[in-house]
Amino acid sequence: MTMFSSAPHTSSPHLKEIIKHDNRGLITHKLCVNEQGFPEGEGFFYHHGKLHMVVTFQSGQRHGPATTYYPNGNVQSTMFYHHNHLEGELRHFTEHGALVLVETYKNGQLDGPFSTFHKNGVPHQRGIYKNHLKVGVWEEFDEHGDLITHSHYSESGHLRTSSL
Repeated sequence: MTMFSSAPHTSSPHLKEIIKHDNRGLITHKLCVNEQGFPEGEGFFYHHGKLHMVVTFQSGQRHGPATTYYPNGNVQSTMFYHHNHLEGELRHFTEHGALVLVETYKNGQLDGPFSTFHKNGVPHQRGIYKNHLKVGVWEEFDEHGDLITHSHYSESGHLRTSSL
């Protein structure tokens, strides 16, 4: 049986705090809703009683910073939303905190610098996306940082040349 509880938010009389529990009594989410019933402010989402995600809402849409977490409490990813669309850098980390991915979004689509990293922190792949397509120079490196592949993509995302 799922359980809900709600109460007026302590800092704003126009918001109501909602807390939902699963059938074991563990919190699944905690957030505030406005008078129209839309999420507002920070929302906290849990998996098996452990914090899994914190996301900022504005008028029911994800709007602002968001962070996901591993079960051990370490940050899994950080991102920013603008009216429900990813915007700017998304960073993804290993369970032990090493950066493994940085990608850039514009209006919810990959658009801008993109990088992946080996477990030792050395760049693995880097390039640029434009409207969700690979464009320009893309490079791939081995675990020691030595260049393995150098590729060039057209503005329409087609591979033009690849070397090494």
